[in-house]
Amino acid sequence: MLMALTLLVPIAIVIAVFALVLGFTSLACRLGEWVRNAWGNAFIATAVGVFLIMGPTLTARLIGVGPDALRPLAFVILMVGLAVEFLAWTVGLGAAILTGLGRWHTVLPPIATGSAPQAASGAY
Repeated sequence: MLMALTLLVPIAIVIAVFALVLGFTSLACRLGEWVRNAWGNAFIATAVGVFLIMGPTLTARLIGVGPDALRPLAFVILMVGLAVEFLAWTVGLGAAILTGLGRWHTVLPPIATGSAPQAASGAY
């Protein structure tokens, strides 16, 4: 019995990594769509979102390669970038867990716009 449970640990780790990547990617896509809603392409929106999330960290790494006088500035930008990335990974994981990794779909009835109540047809 204990051996069977031990075999489930790698599966749980793979599912957790999948949830992290799925959540981060979906958050990056939503952020990219929010910044530029005119783009209809999800790949471009995701690339823009990833660039916005990882931009401060990459900028700090580039500044850190420069002169020693800029290293304190690079460190501050790096800490901000790491905080933004941590927030993105955490929010993305929470969203992936709350949606059950995309399994559960909520079906809401249509909202009636008139003043008189309408009978539900049963087909949503």
